[in-house]
Amino acid sequence: MVFENLHLITAFSKNQVIGNDKNSIPWHIPQDFKHFKEMTYNHIIIMGNKTFESLPNGPLKGRLHIVLTNSSKENTQNVMYVKKEELFEMIERNPDKKMFVIGGSSIYKLLFPYCKKMYITYIHQEIEGSVYFPYGLEEILKMDNIKIVHRSKLHTHDHFDFEFLELEDSTWLLR
Repeated sequence: MVFENLHLITAFSKNQVIGNDKNSIPWHIPQDFKHFKEMTYNHIIIMGNKTFESLPNGPLKGRLHIVLTNSSKENTQNVMYVKKEELFEMIERNPDKKMFVIGGSSIYKLLFPYCKKMYITYIHQEIEGSVYFPYGLEEILKMDNIKIVHRSKLHTHDHFDFEFLELEDSTWLLR
């Protein structure tokens, strides 16, 4: 079942790296940060605990943070800690609220099948890292239910070549 309000946003390299053992992103591409902010601002972002802890300045402004966790933690004004069952209930109960899955690896793997749209910044180089996106770009593009909505031209920043892709799971049309 695909949720119409659930989307995924990520950046990964040719070898599927999304992070390193310092709990950070191993590249700095300002256009990608701008794209992330434009897409997620004033929306709900869903992440795992490690991703939340990796935010260098704490919670991001203008977004409600949903942190998937197995432990009990106290909610704050812009941060809600939920268990997996609660998350799915929340997504179903709020069909008019746009939600973005922002990582990490296990959260992407868990929620990928439920996302209507995927916004991917694809970096054409192999990058050293220790945290990986669960699927490669070619693997995703070969999935029968995934359609390319938009694919940008190739951009370059420092020594990184990258592009922005917007993909859509077409199975939601069958409901």
